[in-house]
Amino acid sequence: MDQVGRGFRTVGTHLRRFRGPDPTGWAAGPAQDLPGEVVEAVGEVWSFECGGSKHSEELLISLEALDDRGGGWRGIAVRYEEADSSTHLLEIPAELLLCGTGSEPCE
Repeated sequence: MDQVGRGFRTVGTHLRRFRGPDPTGWAAGPAQDLPGEVVEAVGEVWSFECGGSKHSEELLISLEALDDRGGGWRGIAVRYEEADSSTHLLEIPAELLLCGTGSEPCE
């Protein structure tokens, strides 16, 4: 995970569980305003059996621009633990960038 620029802050990291299709996609505003169950991600325990859940789960990361410099992250690393206490690191090659002078130009 590489930080880009300094004109932003992380507002929160949440987990959301919901049923059925999700028409929201990217949404402005607090994660708690989205439909479904939304909880703080750090320390949260959700358990389900693979193939048995009729829910969808997603990780929500909220950023806020502080000024015109913008910025964000290139890549996300998620550390999680399974019931048998084995730990894993999931690296997600996503870019979460707010446009600004400190980040690449957005189109």
